[in-house]
Amino acid sequence: MGVVEGRAYMMPYLARQNVLAYNKEMFRNAGLGEFIAEGEITAWSLSEWTRILDALSASLPEGSFPMMMYAGSSQGDTHIVTLLRSAGSDIYDEAGHFNLSAPEGVSALRWIQDGVGRGWFPPHAENLEIEDCSSLFRQGQLAIYMVNNASITRYGDAVGLVNFPGPDADGSATAFASGFQIFDNGDAEKLRVARDFLSFVYGDGHWLDYAAGAIPASKCVSDRYGADIPFYDLFRANAGNVWDFTGNNPDTQSVRDIFYAGIHDLLMGKTTPEECAAFLDERCNAAIDEGWAKSQLHE
Repeated sequence: MGVVEGRAYMMPYLARQNVLAYNKEMFRNAGLGEFIAEGEITAWSLSEWTRILDALSASLPEGSFPMMMYAGSSQGDTHIVTLLRSAGSDIYDEAGHFNLSAPEGVSALRWIQDGVGRGWFPPHAENLEIEDCSSLFRQGQLAIYMVNNASITRYGDAVGLVNFPGPDADGSATAFASGFQIFDNGDAEKLRVARDFLSFVYGDGHWLDYAAGAIPASKCVSDRYGADIPFYDLFRANAGNVWDFTGNNPDTQSVRDIFYAGIHDLLMGKTTPEECAAFLDERCNAAIDEGWAKSQLHE
């Protein structure tokens, strides 16, 4: 994730891998015990997802809801992007542009829009933030919510793990990589200090060890603490299902600002799936092109 055109632009420090967590008790109460998997990150087909969400909608008590959904702001929309892979869409074409107007993209948008009427999401999800869904999940009012390898410990054995629905049988996961970059602003002294700082962090095991709070980029830290990092082996084994939700475009924030607005209108029923796909393709791709036009890779 720190590489562009074969060159590294970020020294990775740690990563957080995102999958979905489901409340085991809610699943059992809905007669969905067969889908509970212990000690693994499982995956469900789209037809199984539909069956599960319908069963939860029919059985959950008033004030509880099957699955997260939010489009009140750009925060967290990357997880909604991932849900759009549910019908087999790769989201992006070979040039890194949105391609949601393809049949698979439209089908995924329709799946989400249909979920509003089928009671899959909290009411008026278009106005919710990701933190609203997080609160509902912590309070036992939401059956399925996003977690990562750093946050999973707060839920203990009460939850199971499943990948997002995706183009293949193993589903999809996302990841956020954190690290350090140095920018040459023409100030030789600042550049020297920045390089010294990076050498200090990566040359001292004490500072590298802090990455053990997630998935460390350093192999020596992984070797030292892997056995003590909760679910470390589970998430490492799932790394092959991680995809780049940014499409490697240089202005992800501008794309996010557009994307959530399209999903907001879709959830309200103001646009059809076809109209939403066309809006996202046109507007997001314009932002991607503008981002590349303004970008200058280091020579």
